[in-house]
Amino acid sequence: ATMAILSAPVELLISYFLKYLRHIITPAVGGTIILLIVISFMPVTLDEWMGEKGSFYYGTGKNLLVGLITLASLLGINIFGGKALKIWAPIITLAFGYFIAWCFQILEFHHTHASPWIGLPKGAHPGIALDLELKHLPVLLAFMVITVLNAVQTIGNCMLAEAVSIRDFKKVDYDRVQGALYADGVSNMISGLSGTLPNETYSENIPVLKMTGVASRSVGLFAVALIMTLAFMPKVSAVILDMPEPVFAGFLVGILAMMFQSGLQLILHSGLNHQIGLMVGISVCVGMIAESQAFFPGILPPSLSPLTDNGIAAGGLAAILLSTAF
Repeated sequence: ATMAILSAPVELLISYFLKYLRHIITPAVGGTIILLIVISFMPVTLDEWMGEKGSFYYGTGKNLLVGLITLASLLGINIFGGKALKIWAPIITLAFGYFIAWCFQILEFHHTHASPWIGLPKGAHPGIALDLELKHLPVLLAFMVITVLNAVQTIGNCMLAEAVSIRDFKKVDYDRVQGALYADGVSNMISGLSGTLPNETYSENIPVLKMTGVASRSVGLFAVALIMTLAFMPKVSAVILDMPEPVFAGFLVGILAMMFQSGLQLILHSGLNHQIGLMVGISVCVGMIAESQAFFPGILPPSLSPLTDNGIAAGGLAAILLSTAF
């Protein structure tokens, strides 16, 4: 909690100086970061598709089929569905995925049966440590590095959200991106004071904006109220926790595919020339190398692992450096 509070001002500083970095952190860089997010998430998603390790159905054909059917239903609605149907595409897809999982007998409601309808969130405030010493400096530096990476990811997500949700989109409004960074930094500080984990923006929501065509602020406020309500309804939240892994993975693969397309559109919107193409290609390759965690392991110090073992971090840094050079 203390480290989250101390590292939050780093993101606030980045947001303040963003107006001076517009020629470096361009839409092409933002689109490249979106591509890197997809590359980073895909291996984790495929592991999720296999199912829970140690379970009877782990890696079986049932899990494969449930995930494929869920993926096909999402893409089918997105490609062939009408405007009214696309609005409900996420709910229809997940509900259908639950049904298919039940048909294949891999759906279990362990959390749901054990949870009450109404209740308070469990846990206690862990407290804020004030006895910091010099030995805590490496941990603080690691938190700051992660905060910078989270800020870079937030910038890419906000650029893409603008491109998807604004009618007749022409160029990125950096004031909105700056406001999002301020909000993210303040929320991380509040998270630290509350004794919980820092926040981050999730780009998986952006394809849902494009698919449904719903980007109203009032809908966002309603979603916030709904999430806050679910915190006091453990049984309803448990239904989400009991979602079979193949259903979640199949749905997420579809979302990532749409994210990749949106990231490419953001890059092309800025004009694809030789330099931008080279920047995208090199950054994606660097991200894939870092994500593999198999490129000369053991040579670099472990303290750099948040950067060298993370595709979004390494590739995003490469994109920013190349954008500066070009």
